[in-house]
Amino acid sequence: MQILKQDINRRILDVARQEFSHRGFTKASMRDIT
Repeated sequence: MQILKQDINRRILDVARQEFSHRGFTKASMRDIT
């Protein structure tokens, strides 16, 4: 099954929003987002 690029983009943005709201912008980690 192929994963759509749009789905991957949406998941990354969702996780990034959670990370930024939990840790704040300056302490957010790209490692945790990806």
